[in-house]
Parts: sequence; C-alpha cells; structure tokens
Amino acid sequence: MRALILPICLAALVAACDSEPSIRISRDSDQSTESSGALRVVDSLQCPQTHGVLTRRGAPAADGLSCEYTGPRAPR
Repeated sequence: MRALILPICLAALVAACDSEPSIRISRDSDQSTESSGALRVVDSLQCPQTHGVLTRRGAPAADGLSCEYTGPRAPR
C-alpha cells in the first residue's frame, strides 16, 4: 500500500500542472465593445481627478505608469 502512495501523489501533482490556459476571452462580432464588456487597449494611463472618496494628487507620474491618490484621512 505504501508503495502506491508516492506514484499516486506524483500523478496527481503532474495532472494539476496543466499547460492549457484556464481563461478564454472571446467576443461576438455583432456586439459593440462598449456593451459587451470586452477588454480594450488604452493608449495612455487614465487618472480621473476623483475616484469614490479618493482625490488625485498632482499629475500622473512622469513614466506614465502610476497616479497618486489621497483619501479623506490622509494629510494634504
């Protein structure tokens, strides 16, 4: 019985390492991207002035990869 435990565990481990992607994204050609919720690529970072209770501090970073926000309890 003990001799079977290691091969069974190895088989289960190998089966768990499936190389197929688990997420598939598709879109019907007759629907617009706005109504279907399909992903779209943007040209630049979009940093709204407010987002819920957060308020943007200054302009987006020079590298265009981040924006700094402050909340209601943060020092200004």
